[in-house]
Amino acid sequence: MRRNSWGGRDKLRALPLGGTAIGTGFGAPAGYRSAVYTHLRDITGVMYEPPANPFDAMQNMDVFARVSAELRTCAVSLAKIASDLTVLSSGPVGGLGDLKLPEAQAGSSIMPGKVNPVLPMAMIQLSFAVVGNDVAVAQAVQYGELEINHFEPVVASRVFDSIALLNNGVQRFAQKCVTGIEADVVRNEKHLMESMAVATALVPKIGYARVSMLARQSVTEGRSLVSILDESGVLSSDDTIAAIQKASYPVFDM
Repeated sequence: MRRNSWGGRDKLRALPLGGTAIGTGFGAPAGYRSAVYTHLRDITGVMYEPPANPFDAMQNMDVFARVSAELRTCAVSLAKIASDLTVLSSGPVGGLGDLKLPEAQAGSSIMPGKVNPVLPMAMIQLSFAVVGNDVAVAQAVQYGELEINHFEPVVASRVFDSIALLNNGVQRFAQKCVTGIEADVVRNEKHLMESMAVATALVPKIGYARVSMLARQSVTEGRSLVSILDESGVLSSDDTIAAIQKASYPVFDM
């Protein structure tokens, strides 16, 4: 497993046990600190250790703010993917219809035959909850006062909730949605050939000025650029497709 670049695991293993109220260790029995870490390691198998600065560990919960932020980043990235799947699977009439998502449940009760993208929508709602948890964690970390932070319970509660939501949500999203996605190849090719995006792929072949003129003609006449190129004798449909395919796999200089 790849190691976290900012050492989050190591920071989470540092526990301010034996620091008593504010990190001084005042009132803790002699030998308590060394004994408690030894027993924790034996019981859990995790190499817990005292923090380098017990005063800082009692006052600040920066590491949990960072963990929560990473969870939030993960959640919003997944939500973006889920949103894209919702758009790409819209239709097939009045939408894109590029993708077909697995039907997870019966569709609308008012519109027969309608299938809702409930799994992507569930992932998006999950991200809302994780973002909300991160806001709560940030507020709790911020409002620690002087030598101690009194708001550790809400931090632990929201971080664990975010972990559980993502752990369960990602597994279900992968199993019940992502693995069953199908592309509508015919529809995708039709959208591609009717798209103005092909103009960019043709610039190396016939030049920017000519492509621009033909693209404007395509918009004005409401016809595909590919058909105009073919009819005008500039490029055959086969040559156009070959140019598009070549442009789809560019070689980048390293």
